[in-house]
Amino acid sequence: MNRNDFISTTNRPKKCLILNRRVAPHRVILLSLLQSENLLKDIDYSIDLSLWTHGDLSLDLANGTDYDDNFYITNKELKSKMLHGFFKLKKIGKNTVDYDDINGVWGFGFESKTNYLNSYFSVITETIFYEHGHYISEKTFKGIEHLHPFVIVGKPGILKYLRLKGFKTFSEFWDESYDNEPNNSERIIKIFNLVKSLIQKTNEEWDELNKKLLPILEYNREHLLSFTEEKVGNTYVENLNKLLQYEPNKENYFLF
Repeated sequence: MNRNDFISTTNRPKKCLILNRRVAPHRVILLSLLQSENLLKDIDYSIDLSLWTHGDLSLDLANGTDYDDNFYITNKELKSKMLHGFFKLKKIGKNTVDYDDINGVWGFGFESKTNYLNSYFSVITETIFYEHGHYISEKTFKGIEHLHPFVIVGKPGILKYLRLKGFKTFSEFWDESYDNEPNNSERIIKIFNLVKSLIQKTNEEWDELNKKLLPILEYNREHLLSFTEEKVGNTYVENLNKLLQYEPNKENYFLF
């Protein structure tokens, strides 16, 4: 997407884009909550529930736990709402945005700018959410590359880390406190409520908001392009040497 594409494409047919190659609990939970409120009609989303190979998905959503043995959703009312949405989602089974073979899509180079021009913002469902550890994948950078504002469904602190690396996020325009929420159940609900509120904005409101967002989106893309192979490689080697010499701490925990 270029600047003229962004400015000239108004009254977009969908509010947001949610791309999911693999089936994971946090992805299905969010889609199920949105389906419970009949919001999927406003979303370009991909999911193929037949790719789940770990037993009964509905039982996992109801009784599954994170690495601390806490339920995915602890609020009984919201869990019931999520399961109601899931069974409606299950009837759909599979939905695609561009590639019918979702399982064959991998990394960069499979996305089209049309998907981003057809919607106003991305809900980026990162690789891990309930699991232990921290990881930012190419999914986050695809949104930045295509001038899309974003909400990230991932571990707490992802937005903070992006800002540490020089990127800008959108706290001036909407509530990003979900990034500070360590409780997985509370965080997924905060994300759902935020996404719901952004979907409920009118196209006219989004077209006006995009005028204010564009400087941030262009800055983020230029900043992303500044991360050359040499720059990233040098930083990786420097931080790897720190890890080899010292116990991991806040200063040297991340390799990049």
